[in-house]
Amino acid sequence: MPRIETEITELATALGALGYDLEAGLRGLPPEIVNVPLATWDRLRTVHQAGQHRLLFTTAWANGRAFLLAKDGLRGRIPIRIEWKGPDRPVEQDPIPADLRIDNVFLVSVKTRSAVLWNRSPSQVFTRTANPTHWYAETAGDEYQALYETAVAQSHLHGLPDRAADLTRAQGLTMAAALGARQWPETMLPLYQALADRCSARSAQIWNQSVSSQAQREQTAWWLLRLAPAPYYLLGDATRAPLRIRVDTPWDWRQTWHFEGLDIVPAVGAGQPRVEWAIRARHRETGELRQADGYVEVRWSHGRFSGHPEAKVQLRTPHEQVPGYTALI
Repeated sequence: MPRIETEITELATALGALGYDLEAGLRGLPPEIVNVPLATWDRLRTVHQAGQHRLLFTTAWANGRAFLLAKDGLRGRIPIRIEWKGPDRPVEQDPIPADLRIDNVFLVSVKTRSAVLWNRSPSQVFTRTANPTHWYAETAGDEYQALYETAVAQSHLHGLPDRAADLTRAQGLTMAAALGARQWPETMLPLYQALADRCSARSAQIWNQSVSSQAQREQTAWWLLRLAPAPYYLLGDATRAPLRIRVDTPWDWRQTWHFEGLDIVPAVGAGQPRVEWAIRARHRETGELRQADGYVEVRWSHGRFSGHPEAKVQLRTPHEQVPGYTALI
């Protein structure tokens, strides 16, 4: 079940896009909004009547209202159908993170101060393949093994395999619990930093090798920014102002921007495995050079030594400044 905050941002946005007053719209599920269980709508109404998450409700509703009136959005035309994606999982990797589909055409992603672009396996990010390998063992095998051996000694557990690569997820969960707090013991910090630095360096090297041509790097830039075959919209709240963005297609990008380059470098000493990336593009009409940068963080998804690491692609640049992201007017 989605968190209540997620339901509020997505469904209050839908109400705003339909032109409904927030309080009146919450009294009963509007027929134009589909795929929403009545229990979900009742939960929303109860939370709103209790005065909870007022700012979240009003901000999301205002974003939907802005999309309804925007020249680049609905232009004042009331939709006849808004489909809520809800907790449904995509059947395959979907480049468009849509939460709402309006009149079978407009795709809307509702975000709340999120800089996360992708959450994938490291091999999907650095090689664009679905290789199920353990990324720490793949990129920093010796350092991972040294960290593991010290962790086994620190945990005082018996019956664990000699090799880190043979550790099962259940065994990893047991060892993580035995190690205690989320912070590494002081004696293990240098070992983990050595693992992080080696993984960062090797990941950046593999990534650079896998996108050796300018065309591959431009396509990787599109993938990082989640440019898709169809345009879609980002609606949400940001730290300084509401987030109201149209995400262009690669075709749109090529009309407006000239790709200058993609820089990929390891972040040595960052505290955990991290690879920095920066996309540079020049505006074709104005000549303005713009950059979007972020990083890929490689970490265990379920605690130390528990399962394979994941790669979280983060955007550091404000959305409004990213080439290919156009402010809604």
